[in-house]
Amino acid sequence: MASPHGQLFSPESLFMGADGGGAANLWAAGYNKGKAQ
Repeated sequence: MASPHGQLFSPESLFMGADGGGAANLWAAGYNKGKAQ
């Protein structure tokens, strides 16, 4: 979020799992992690 492109994203729309991992640009992984929450 500190990069020049960080202003393109809202912090409210970011998801960080309890294990510290995110979707890592993999839609299916992000979908499953979000669904589990």
